Amino acid sequence: MDKAVKKDKEIIAQFETCISKGKNMKESRHAYMIMAHNDFDMLYEILRELDYRRNDIFLHIDRKSQNVPIEHLCSAVKEANLVIIPRKNVNWGGYTQIACELHLMRNALESGHHAYYHMMTGAMAPIKSQEEIFEFFDNCGNKEFIGFDNSANFESRVCLYHIYNEIGKATTKTDQIKVFIRNKFNGFQKKIGYIYKPTRNISFKKGFVYWSLTEDAIKYILINEKNIKKIYKHSFCGDELFIQTLLYNSEFRKKIYNLDDEYESCLRFIKPALSWNKDFSGGSIELAKKSENSITVSDLPILVKSEKLYGWKFVGEQGIEAIKKLRELREEN
Repeated sequence: MDKAVKKDKEIIAQFETCISKGKNMKESRHAYMIMAHNDFDMLYEILRELDYRRNDIFLHIDRKSQNVPIEHLCSAVKEANLVIIPRKNVNWGGYTQIACELHLMRNALESGHHAYYHMMTGAMAPIKSQEEIFEFFDNCGNKEFIGFDNSANFESRVCLYHIYNEIGKATTKTDQIKVFIRNKFNGFQKKIGYIYKPTRNISFKKGFVYWSLTEDAIKYILINEKNIKKIYKHSFCGDELFIQTLLYNSEFRKKIYNLDDEYESCLRFIKPALSWNKDFSGGSIELAKKSENSITVSDLPILVKSEKLYGWKFVGEQGIEAIKKLRELREEN
């Protein structure tokens, strides 16, 4: 047996004891789907925040991650149902990101009915109480909460044929050479006006990759899984396009909460606005002043007043401190 497969089975077996009992099927339930790869102390705090009797948590940890503290993470969940998804390699920018999201959706859907499905990261946490969150979604009219970035100049992510799109963030000399080759090949494609055939005649949309969607939307996405792979297999950072594009070009467009405000529509608090390098043809992306967009205790007055339900991103000791302080403030009220 492959050592990695054997290790995955051991991990799943350890987590089977974490599945809590006593579901009340008369109440609506929510599915939280988390993609994580590091900062497991932070992940522990996020799991604590999601530990609520009406929640089912589906956790995927990148197969490349080492020294995953299984028992420690498991101990964070006492009331919710925690399901560990078999681990796969996930590479930043590649189709594997999309494949992992679809894998999480299918596992969550097959586990039973949920009113809402929330895509999360290991740096995202609720900023409202679970009671407030359920009250909001129980009375929102089944809207779809997904953000749309109305800026232009992103089509090259998907309309070009991106070679080496699974190398992730190039940290080795070999990978940097591959990025150079990819950039040259993309430049050639743009020069001759090439458009990847499966992407022709599609009106693409993009937006923040984390969202909260109804079960009907999840079913619709999974029905289109084969077509998604056909279109996005050779994309770069296509995870910010595939769901937005699919829902926008369907009847679900009418149910989207706010097409004009990306972060209000997905109910996510982001600090501050991100500054991206908009030319993705070369497979590069820039985030200005990374430390400045991490949530700290000093941001709590804004978070408490915000109408958004989730915050991104909580990082390191400062992020843990912010989550704990936010928890204290909720308990005081």
